[in-house]
This record gives sequence, C-alpha cells and structure tokens, in this order.
Amino acid sequence: MSDPVFDLKLLPPELKLTVRKLALKVGTGETVLSFKLKDVKTAITYEYGSTLSLGFNFQQFNGKLGFNPSDKSFKLGASFGQFRFGANAGIEKKSFGLSLDFGTPLLPFAFDLESPILKGERGLEDSIRHLPYVFDQGPMRWYKNNKSGIGDIMGAVSVLEKLAKEKEGTKVKLGGGATLKYDPGAGVYIMFLFGVRFK
Repeated sequence: MSDPVFDLKLLPPELKLTVRKLALKVGTGETVLSFKLKDVKTAITYEYGSTLSLGFNFQQFNGKLGFNPSDKSFKLGASFGQFRFGANAGIEKKSFGLSLDFGTPLLPFAFDLESPILKGERGLEDSIRHLPYVFDQGPMRWYKNNKSGIGDIMGAVSVLEKLAKEKEGTKVKLGGGATLKYDPGAGVYIMFLFGVRFK
C-alpha cells in the first residue's frame, strides 16, 4: 500500500492529497475529489458558492453534469476529441441553452465577460460591507446571508482563471461552433461563431 502524498502550494493557494487512486485538490475556486479505476477517472467538483458536479473521463471522451442550488440550474457537458457539446437549463428562470463546438476553444467575447465580472464586483462590495456583522451573526449565518454575493465572486474568479490558463503556442488554431439560447425576457437567439487564433 502506497503512502499518502501531500502537496501544498502558497501562490496560488492549493492543497493536494493523494491516497492510492483517490485524490483531493482544494484550491481558491473549487474543491475536487477524484478517483481513477483503470482507464476511467471520476471526479466530484464543488465550485464555491456555485455548482456541484459529477464528471468522468475515458480516453478521448469527457462528460460532466452539474447542478447549481443557488439558482436551481443544470449544466451538461461532453467532449470527444475536437468536438464539444453543452446544454443548460434554469428551473427558476425557465431558460435553456444548447451548444456544439469544434476545434480550439474560442476566447470569450467582451460581453460574455462583462456580466460575471460586474456581478463579482458587486458581490465583493456587498461582502466587504457586511463583513463587520460576522462577529454578531457567526461565520455560518454570515455565509448563508451572503451566499449569493460569494457565489458571484467565485464565478468571476472562475472566468479569470480560465483566461489565465490559456497556454501560448506557435501554430495557427481554428475553432467554431453554434449556440441556441432561450430566455423568457430576451426570447430565442441562435449564434454561429468561427475564429482563428494566432499564438
């Protein structure tokens, strides 16, 4: 039986603990518990204040199903090779979306970044303003009262982390896809995208 492997990084803060085929990773934006059996890797992920998801990986196929209890929404994602499929549905908002992409993932547009970044900024302002009440309410009650704002903060952190993880290369990369979305307020819209990235 192999000994547990413990690894701690300070910048950015990250803790990893591996015991045989079981691995735990605790970071600033999420906690991941994964288990590998032969060629299949299964993982349970919790994005702080946001989504709890179950994912698995087998060779070139990846799948992930997530649920966000704060807004009662579901997300489904799958990929095989260069192709990716996504679906989401909001119970409270009565909205849904479908997407199909191929090739290199396209970088998000400015309008895609604006909403989560602004929500994260407002969530941070609200959390700081209510911070003195943590001594009167206690940490758990304070967290419950500010759960929505904390979720918005972690959503903004997640978006920025994905951008920071983009690796530079030397080849021209192509990518594209189609998206279908429905929202009761905005209605239905369909979008086709194609992009070329020069690294």
